[in-house]
Amino acid sequence: PREENVCEMLQMVVEKHGFKGLKLHPTFLGVPADDKEWVYPIVEKARELKICVMVHSDPTLYATPWQVGLLAMDFPEVPVVMAHMGFVDVICNDAAINMAKRAPNLYLETTGVSAEAKVALAAREIGAHRVLYGSDMPFHDPAFDMARIQYADIPEEGKKLIMGENAKRLLDSLGK
Repeated sequence: PREENVCEMLQMVVEKHGFKGLKLHPTFLGVPADDKEWVYPIVEKARELKICVMVHSDPTLYATPWQVGLLAMDFPEVPVVMAHMGFVDVICNDAAINMAKRAPNLYLETTGVSAEAKVALAAREIGAHRVLYGSDMPFHDPAFDMARIQYADIPEEGKKLIMGENAKRLLDSLGK
């Protein structure tokens, strides 16, 4: 986000290569997920380009579910995917679900969540249609992330949505 021409680069990859979204990793970037100076202009450009924004979440200083949720609330027209749903911290998983209740444009992605019960809770609380399977390859073994969905107490139809149908629907809706 600190690159001078970041918004122009984003527009170029969307127009030239058909990108449907971008990922921000606040922890690695050292920029809070809800930073008005660095992040908001990029998300505003994403709104203009009609693409989605995935934001890494975790319990650290820059990427809490509360910060990602506030970002989603400030950009209700932009689909925001909260990667990791708060990650391994169950308190952050609950916070992710609570923020998604407040921001209907906020999707929760399941990579690295420590308990399948939290994924099932998300599906019940916000609807399986807003929960996305993710693998975070090559950092995670997808078998574990797939098993998390498989063993969660979610109806089979909800599992089908989470394992791919939701992502397809979201991606098909972008850029229009």
